[in-house]
Amino acid sequence: MMPNHGQFSDASSQQLPPQQVPQDVSQPNHQEPEAIRNVMVNFIPLGIDEVELRQLFEPFGAIDSFRIVYDPHTHTSKGYGFCKYRYAYSAKQAINNLHRHPCQHKHLKVVYAKEEEARRILESGAGMIMAPNA
Repeated sequence: MMPNHGQFSDASSQQLPPQQVPQDVSQPNHQEPEAIRNVMVNFIPLGIDEVELRQLFEPFGAIDSFRIVYDPHTHTSKGYGFCKYRYAYSAKQAINNLHRHPCQHKHLKVVYAKEEEARRILESGAGMIMAPNA
């Protein structure tokens, strides 16, 4: 124990409550429901891979996960996939900008993965908390 040189009273030597650690901004924002952060992408051309398609979605915001669904037996794309954004605002921007977007010889269909649940959340007013700063 360090000597008290008259600078602090005995009360100051009591243990202070632990400081709250700020939430790591690299972690997903779990305050916004997943239903309004997760989009489904349909009509993905067979010749495009996850890296190429992800690059199309990245300009709209931070992505927590991205995957194209593949047939387990043939290992070929089933033509659809999912992009889960960190923020609901980013998912909405991707839907607004990429739905019907031309991609090779097709047009992408980009919608909420769980459309009915997303619609209920957004209509209830419990939707997007804020637009991200970046």
